[in-house]
Amino acid sequence: MFLFKLLRRAIAFLLLLVIVVPVFALGKTWYAANNPTIRNADVIVVLGAAQLDGRPGLVLEARLTEAKRIYDLGLAKKIITVGGGAPGDRTTEAAAGRIWLMQNGIKYANIKAVDVGRDTLSSTKAYAAEMRDRKIKNVIIVSDPFHCLRAMTMANDRQTTFSIR
Repeated sequence: MFLFKLLRRAIAFLLLLVIVVPVFALGKTWYAANNPTIRNADVIVVLGAAQLDGRPGLVLEARLTEAKRIYDLGLAKKIITVGGGAPGDRTTEAAAGRIWLMQNGIKYANIKAVDVGRDTLSSTKAYAAEMRDRKIKNVIIVSDPFHCLRAMTMANDRQTTFSIR
């Protein structure tokens, strides 16, 4: 009888974990996606996404549009675009982003393209190193809503003060 009770409690605990942990993770992700922090920063970082032969794909263009909006509001004076190229690409996500921003009214001197990173972690390491070199501490990270928590966590791990959009 005691063993049956113990087994039943263990199964209930495991089921609770199987339900609670994913719900908690989804809740944190949803909260980060739906509660952006709006404040001034030293720089806006646009995380890379697909580019098509030098032209931003839909996701990257949406990120660049948001970065331009934040820039136009005067919340930051510089923009860093991040992202490497896939094998066979003639350009990089960062370069495509820089070109798009220049074509949409941002001065060349205010944009830095960091042509590194095919994933969030390598991109974060690259822009964090660039920020360290320039002694920049505060950043607004522009990404997709449900990518925010991941991007914020990685920026925090690099001890970057951030805001997310």
